[in-house]
Amino acid sequence: MILDTPTRSLRLVLGEAHTTTACDIVACYGQQGPAGTFVTLLSQTASTGVTPVTLVAAPPVGSQNIIQEVRLHNADTVSHTVTLQLLDSATTRTIYSGTVAVQRPLSTSAAVMGVNGCGCLPSASCRQ
Repeated sequence: MILDTPTRSLRLVLGEAHTTTACDIVACYGQQGPAGTFVTLLSQTASTGVTPVTLVAAPPVGSQNIIQEVRLHNADTVSHTVTLQLLDSATTRTIYSGTVAVQRPLSTSAAVMGVNGCGCLPSASCRQ
């Protein structure tokens, strides 16, 4: 996914509050600057329950953020509904929504946005 304007960002929200532990989240992406420079970046955060958290902020004017991968680990004691959202100014688009079981990962890649039944996206390796 490419965030190509300073109004587009990627965020994540859970469908319910945490019971004991927030979900750990890591996003890997690159930023291409207006002069053609390219820098690889990593952001890390924790979920905040039903309040959305920004994973990759909007790029500066003339730049693009190219999202390579998003990973989440559900260390809570309950399953969580995880929703990835593209925020474009005041418009929110759901990119992915699915349930991640206790002690399970969610992993996305730049190639695919579908589910294989274990809470991971098809390009991810996960325990079945």
